[in-house]
Amino acid sequence: MRKVFDRIAIKLVLWLVFFSLILTVISTFGQVYFDYRQDRKRITASLDTITSQQLPGVTRSVLAGDTATVNSLLDKLVRSSGIAYAAVVVDEKIVWQQGIPLAGNGILSTYPLLADADEKLPYGALEVVADTKPMWRDLTLRFLKILGGNGIKIFLIAGFTLLMFQYLVTRHLEALAQQIHRLDFSKPSTPLKLERKSRAEHDELDQVVSGLNTMQERARQAYESLARNEQRLLLFFDSTEEAIVGVDCDTICSFANDACLRMLGLDAYEDVIGKGLHELFVHSGMSNKIDFTEECLVCQVMNQGRALQCDDGFITIPGGQKLATALRAYPVFKNGNVSGALIFINDNSEKRELLRERELLSEAIEQVPVMILIADSDNAIQYVNAGLERLTGYSRNELMGRSAFFLEDTSATGKEKIAAVETRLQAGKQWEGMLETQSKFGKPLKFFSVISPVFDDQNRMVNTISVSREVSYEVALHNELVNAKKMEAVGRLSSSFAHEFGNPLFGVRSVLRDIADRVALTEEDKSLMELAYRECERMRKMVREFQLLYRESTAFDELQSIARIMTAVLEDLGPLMTMHKITCNLKLIDETSKIAANKAKLSLVLRNIVVNAIEAMSSTGGILRIDSVLQEDTLVISIGDGGGGIKKEHQELIFEPFFSTKPVVEGAGLGLSVAYGTMKSLGGTITFASEEGKGTLFNIHIPLG
Repeated sequence: MRKVFDRIAIKLVLWLVFFSLILTVISTFGQVYFDYRQDRKRITASLDTITSQQLPGVTRSVLAGDTATVNSLLDKLVRSSGIAYAAVVVDEKIVWQQGIPLAGNGILSTYPLLADADEKLPYGALEVVADTKPMWRDLTLRFLKILGGNGIKIFLIAGFTLLMFQYLVTRHLEALAQQIHRLDFSKPSTPLKLERKSRAEHDELDQVVSGLNTMQERARQAYESLARNEQRLLLFFDSTEEAIVGVDCDTICSFANDACLRMLGLDAYEDVIGKGLHELFVHSGMSNKIDFTEECLVCQVMNQGRALQCDDGFITIPGGQKLATALRAYPVFKNGNVSGALIFINDNSEKRELLRERELLSEAIEQVPVMILIADSDNAIQYVNAGLERLTGYSRNELMGRSAFFLEDTSATGKEKIAAVETRLQAGKQWEGMLETQSKFGKPLKFFSVISPVFDDQNRMVNTISVSREVSYEVALHNELVNAKKMEAVGRLSSSFAHEFGNPLFGVRSVLRDIADRVALTEEDKSLMELAYRECERMRKMVREFQLLYRESTAFDELQSIARIMTAVLEDLGPLMTMHKITCNLKLIDETSKIAANKAKLSLVLRNIVVNAIEAMSSTGGILRIDSVLQEDTLVISIGDGGGGIKKEHQELIFEPFFSTKPVVEGAGLGLSVAYGTMKSLGGTITFASEEGKGTLFNIHIPLG
């Protein structure tokens, strides 16, 4: 019986009958109530009609006090159709009455008794009560007839609806339900087809059937795909070198692959399945000590509901053997709650050893005092060590991705050198040689580099490794040694040269002066004689400077203010600067007022450097910049000009004796050489930096002490 009432059609019909009955009862009550109002109005109108005929006689009889007539008239009213009771009320007392009073079951009508039409206050009233029982019986019968008729209609409609719904819907829904119960996605199944005539237009049931057939086919495909993926996953689990273990929320093992059995030294899955995780192995952290007070990693994963891993831990298996492993654990969720965990264990002993060796090698590379640079096949920098950062001043982030030759000279010569290096590397050969560049802060650097190509298994160059050693100091030391040897030879030559050349020159000067004094000469001869004498004077001065070159001073080194020496030199050369439209910007520090140096030699050095700067700007004019700075125990005086600079090929020769870029008649090439040699005799040195087209800056290093 319960199954019958569980059917959709029955439920639909029951609800239809229920709501139809409610509507029928409500509509029937409304109709009966309307009839009741009409009947009541009809009865009231009938009372008014009957009473109006007898009211004058009753009024006269009551005024006359004729009891018999009043009773006769009241009896006549009672016998009239529908009137059950009539009475005359005077001063709120019933004086005359006929019939049976009805307590609340009749319709009462009251009519005032007036002596004449003009009288406003009645002296009594006639009360007439109509019997409503016939009306109620009639209304009841009508209610039952209407309700019975509508009920029969409702049940007929409900029965028809039940049959139609059963035929059109329910039987097809039952077929759909049976089809769904019989579904087996592991086997091919025939599509569902309803037992109904085919039609061009599909209704809702046809759409549901089509959707179910589509869903069935897709579900079968998804099942087959899931089965294939499950098979692949099992093959992956068994073929991977990682040990994989599955545990439930109580850390009881429910799954293990072949690699896990091999790692634990077990033979069968029965030795793992159903065992507690800690019966198989115990995991410990990097300290390699088992701490039973600490919550294990797998328990933490299940308690926190998130994946955790430890790449530098150990596991201890039965028998006490310890393995260096990387362990990862992932929580498994079911219905929103953690139901277990999946554990991946990888023996990384060899990897850790390689990492340790790599760290040691990396540390060694970072500490070595050489520059190591690795670039890809396009010369883009991929790695630099700390030595390169220290020497060049560039940070690793500034160098990453830049060209490995970005520090090289970009002139035509530099590009040719880079092309030659690349050609040799592409040929699979190692290149070694000198490279010159500048640091981030403009300091010139020289490197001896060995660049080696790296090829892959297809013989393609994929990287280049450059190992460079900074040799600026060694090159400078070598140059100093060579220069010292040169100057030593020149020094030995200077005494002999001055004697052999100076004495004849003195004789020539004397003869020229004697001829000029004793012989009357024409103006043209005098000018020629004066020119010859000036040239002899210039040659004498050259001999003197050459004689002073690199001569050690034995005189007392007078303490002299730098400002005073520089001021004197600038005052002496003031006319020359004015002639060439040169202004001087002098900035000297006040901390060092005196130095232990020979005044004459220091003046000679400053004079020669300043003169050289003036000559560099003689054609264009400009600003002569003179600064000073204190560097530990050395005072550095910088003299800079805005001239054309020194060509790169001339920079190694400017301190050589007799080297000059000026015409032969304008200079002997001893100014800078004398200044350099003089500073060496004072224990100092001279350095310079020059850029062609922008000027030259000479730095005079004077020791303080």
